[in-house]
Amino acid sequence: MGKYSLLRGKVRRLKILKVDQEKDHNKKTEDCGFIESILGLFIIEMIGGFILITAAICKFVYEFMLSLFTFGLLQTKLLKGTPFVCYIGNVKVKGRLENVAFKNGDYVEMVVKQIDKNKYQAYAVRFPKYHALFFPKGVGLSTLQLLKYCMIGVGSIILCTDGFIFISVLFNHEWDSLEVIEITKTSCIGFVAFVFFFFFVFGGRLTFICNRIYATLGYPKPWLHNSWYEEFLFFKMNRRRDPELFNDPQTPEFQKIRNKDIQPSANYYCRTPIIPSWVNIMDE
Repeated sequence: MGKYSLLRGKVRRLKILKVDQEKDHNKKTEDCGFIESILGLFIIEMIGGFILITAAICKFVYEFMLSLFTFGLLQTKLLKGTPFVCYIGNVKVKGRLENVAFKNGDYVEMVVKQIDKNKYQAYAVRFPKYHALFFPKGVGLSTLQLLKYCMIGVGSIILCTDGFIFISVLFNHEWDSLEVIEITKTSCIGFVAFVFFFFFVFGGRLTFICNRIYATLGYPKPWLHNSWYEEFLFFKMNRRRDPELFNDPQTPEFQKIRNKDIQPSANYYCRTPIIPSWVNIMDE
């Protein structure tokens, strides 16, 4: 599995491609069907079909293991968003981003991987002038960040459910230690199963791509980088004109972001990390 490289230079001959509306409609239909199937599984679980929900979780675990062994093949297939083609110097780059916010003449830094001679696939685009980082749709959360939110969500639901069960049992009859152990054991198994289930439902495989992007850009712990918290700090520092943000030696051209310049699809970062020595940097 080859490493990503960093391609730096000015954009030229940018072409934003139109998304196939029919394919997009089919994708939405598939997504709706998938969501309906998930709701169906929850209904089945509620009426006692634990075997079927377990089978669904096993399917996601199987896909996870498959993605680990075939990650290189699946990377480009997982990327969704607006397709574009451009040149950075003499290098041709294609990719998909949630929003192609740059234009011809803009200086950008792209996380890329070579797919052919003098042709690269873009996985993320950094816009140093605005401290903005653009990902494909669904990419942007690191693995442990997504797992944390899944654990919080599932844990809250299970705690509320167990609370109702204990109150119901308490008012109906006295319960012994075996019932407590059984409920606790079921809750623990359900917690782990549903955390992994929701992890993959909400794009868990994309987080592995995100981890590699953050590693290429120089973040020391890419698998747990909290992009939402960094963005919160960015806007706080931007309002105060914090020297740590405005005196960044790696992006001296950075200027204060005004409300009209904010891109909702961008991930904003504070201090620019130092690129690791193992990353291949191509200046065009």
